[in-house]
Amino acid sequence: LAAGAVVGLGYLCKTGLALTPLGVAATLWGLSRLRFCPGPRLATVLAMVAAAGVVAAPWSLYSGWRWPELHDLESRVTRAHLFHDPTVDVGPWRRPLDAVLNEVNRTSFQPLPNVLPLVAFCWLLVRAVRKRDLETVGLALWVGATWLVLSLGTVKVPAIAWGAVPAVLAALAIAGSDAWRHPTLAALLLAALGTPLAMEHLPALTRMRESLPASWDQTRTLPGLAEGLVMVFFAGAMTAVVWRLARQPEWMTGVLGLAASGVLAWHLAITLPVEKARYEDAHLEELYVSYSREVGLALSRNTPKRSVVFAALDSDPPLNFENLNLMFWSGRMTYRRAPDVALAHERGYHPYLVSPLAEPYAPVPGVPPQAALRAYDLDAPLPQPAPLPDGITPLSVRQGNLEVLGFASRSLGHGIERYAFYVRALGVPQTLRVTFHGPDGIVERVLEPGVTLRRPQALVGAAWFILPALGPSRAKVTHLEFGAVGQRVAVSPP
Repeated sequence: LAAGAVVGLGYLCKTGLALTPLGVAATLWGLSRLRFCPGPRLATVLAMVAAAGVVAAPWSLYSGWRWPELHDLESRVTRAHLFHDPTVDVGPWRRPLDAVLNEVNRTSFQPLPNVLPLVAFCWLLVRAVRKRDLETVGLALWVGATWLVLSLGTVKVPAIAWGAVPAVLAALAIAGSDAWRHPTLAALLLAALGTPLAMEHLPALTRMRESLPASWDQTRTLPGLAEGLVMVFFAGAMTAVVWRLARQPEWMTGVLGLAASGVLAWHLAITLPVEKARYEDAHLEELYVSYSREVGLALSRNTPKRSVVFAALDSDPPLNFENLNLMFWSGRMTYRRAPDVALAHERGYHPYLVSPLAEPYAPVPGVPPQAALRAYDLDAPLPQPAPLPDGITPLSVRQGNLEVLGFASRSLGHGIERYAFYVRALGVPQTLRVTFHGPDGIVERVLEPGVTLRRPQALVGAAWFILPALGPSRAKVTHLEFGAVGQRVAVSPP
């Protein structure tokens, strides 16, 4: 019942991607009826399905009744992920059949060689057929069903296979344990783990990959999988032959098993976590990039419930959808399109505008000065653009055809501060270089006009616009420098 309820919650989050446990449970019951392996009782499977339905069905049915057009659109988008539909835009994520074993697994398991998860899964299948225990068969179904269904679909976003990652790691642990008793398996694991080194010193492997059929699109073009399969095949065949000819010596089993399990354990316990930590550290600041949190919270507190937000944005920051973020933080429906005040009034909504520019409308109160976006009341026009907000530190710095009018900041913790530079373009907007000087050294930021999320032509003629940036703690900044060798401005403590 608990597992079914969790599946129901997963369905409400990601629809079909959450249904794998139901399929595994039903398949295990069917295999138990065929006396292939132990499995759950039919009543248990039905209870799991019923619990999932109890959680997922009410909202699914209500949303279909309450918003039939939107429900139909989302249903068509979901189906278009599995079956090609030229009338539905699913973005740039249409991928060939072999993308899960190449691009998707490369993303999920980096820096492990691409062929290693496939070897572990194949061994899981062999072990499942030999042992027929519930856990091994269940793990094999978990991985195999996920990879198979996703491979058959047309859309393959790298994140879609994350659900199978725990099962693949369990398969790797099982393979490393069994390598002590099966020298051929140990050779397969060593060959898979040694694929990057072989690719570096054996260029012939790359030429073999290029001779594959054109239908294997990613396997031909992306290095790793094809070379790994060649390495695994030859290593496994050579080991099997030598082991047979040498009459299955115990020392060979021990040496290969120790080497394979040791190298695999090193990669799982050291290489993989270290690489993940390095990647997170290199991309730490991306977690603090937020255009909509401050402005969204201000809208949630200072606007009526029946409000609608129009976002004057031409693009999104990396890995974000700002209209969705604005809806999350504000609790207000948000559209990234030109404001339609008449339609908002017709539907009984108060219209608001979110923009990085000075707009000729009354500002919404409560938006802090360091926010990357400002909010305006479209029902309260002003004769001229809104003035600079209160709380900024005024400046008067000319850098090329940009004039820096002031800045504001707020600490985010961990020595990171969010800055907002208020700038006016005196011509075509150019790059602004900002250097933070302090006792701990210097930090340089190069702010392109695109960080406003508006096109450059929209910035020309604006009374001011905001260039957001992340920088060091203001308490450790003694002065700012604008330009490569430009004007320095002393900064007082916050």
